[in-house]
Amino acid sequence: MLNKIFDAGIVGACPKELTNFLTGEGIFFALKSAEIAVDHIKKYFNGDKWSIRDYEISINKEIMPEIIASYNLSSIFNHFSYVIFKLIKKYNYPWDLFCRVMRGDKTFVEIKERLNLGHIIKKLLYHS
Repeated sequence: MLNKIFDAGIVGACPKELTNFLTGEGIFFALKSAEIAVDHIKKYFNGDKWSIRDYEISINKEIMPEIIASYNLSSIFNHFSYVIFKLIKKYNYPWDLFCRVMRGDKTFVEIKERLNLGHIIKKLLYHS
């Protein structure tokens, strides 16, 4: 009975803490957290009393890095919007990169790892 309920996709949740800070998107995180929750709920009903605690660990490992990266990038955007708009006006790449994230081709974590903000700001300020 439980497998039928879980397999039918009855479980679903997206707390506001799992909403992307830069885009406001939350559907992906709702589906991902529900997928993680199903596995842990099944384990709990099968006698694993620690599976609920492990759910939080899984969320912190699989979802939170992306949430944190989107928060950091949104903070940069909010504090340096003038520079960001100047960058987008002059170069196509930042907008293209953002579109890749919106399509799901890239993640905010990947952008954060590849982004050399110091180099970009120097290029904008000293080579304009």
